[in-house]
Amino acid sequence: MDTRRTARYALEPGHLGLGDSMSLSELVKRDIEDGVNEFEFDFSGLSSLNSAGIGILIGCRKAILANEGVLRLSNVNDKIKEIFRLTKIDGLFVID
Repeated sequence: MDTRRTARYALEPGHLGLGDSMSLSELVKRDIEDGVNEFEFDFSGLSSLNSAGIGILIGCRKAILANEGVLRLSNVNDKIKEIFRLTKIDGLFVID
């Protein structure tokens, strides 16, 4: 029997940075507590991210993996993929 529960988050349009830290982290924490173990962050509206945004993603990933979960990033634009590559974190995430 498959016990995977999925949460999908459409990230706010624009820029992922410091102001988004608590909201995204708190949503992930709440969903983990509710038994969600598969997460998808939809980057459709996201145009860029800064170091705080990278920190948010890494923090969410750490919490998800600590609970034997999976994190996927979808609709990631080329600019953000390049940021991931340059900061050498592209291998940390499953990018669809």
